Amino acid sequence: MTTQPGATPDPGPSVAGPSAAGPSVAGSSTGRTLAVYSLLRLGLFVGGVIILLPFVRGRNGLYLAMIISAIVSGIASYFLLRSQRAPLAAALDRRLTSSRSASASKTASEDAADDALRSQLED
Repeated sequence: MTTQPGATPDPGPSVAGPSAAGPSVAGSSTGRTLAVYSLLRLGLFVGGVIILLPFVRGRNGLYLAMIISAIVSGIASYFLLRSQRAPLAAALDRRLTSSRSASASKTASEDAADDALRSQLED
């Protein structure tokens, strides 16, 4: 394979798209979605505190600004981050369903092994 100087070589089949994603990639997608949603919520909170800072005096005023910002950003995120919350909920649901099925499969195999061992001991 020849490449031109300064050109990025083709990564080949090692880079998979979302359709070929395995469990580890799906988990990172959930983590990325959660991180984006959390950072957006944090941004709303910090933005609210910054907006309220000119109107506060002293430490008690700062605490009040943080409380007001937490309430307002919580309400605002319910409406403003609806489009981010839906994919996050879907990703968490997929992850939970996958975890539950893996746990059920593991439990079933352990039960089968335990039953086999008990039948051997009874004989």
